[in-house]
Amino acid sequence: MKTPCCLVPIYKEIVPILTTAKFYRNDVYFSLPRYYPGTPATLAVMKNTEIFTTNPLLQPFPNWWINSGRHCDTFQSVHSMEIDRRGIMWVLDGNRVSNITTWKLIDVV
Repeated sequence: MKTPCCLVPIYKEIVPILTTAKFYRNDVYFSLPRYYPGTPATLAVMKNTEIFTTNPLLQPFPNWWINSGRHCDTFQSVHSMEIDRRGIMWVLDGNRVSNITTWKLIDVV
């Protein structure tokens, strides 16, 4: 049976790969590049106080739509980020298409 082109299978045995974790104020931000299908959010956040709890939930940052990867102006696959002294997050977002990597630098205020 063929899978319809609009459905993306989620592979439960693949765990998203964490490449960056940054602490800022009371939050921890994570970059989770989409190396495999099924990674729902590529930039996520959680409260600093939840780090040592069992199975803390990550929230997409800044929202689900920006993490959808469906449009050019949304995150495709965040590889890294940095938060400067003024609290501005700089995001390195890239997407691999046919062995060609395109990058864009995003200023998230």
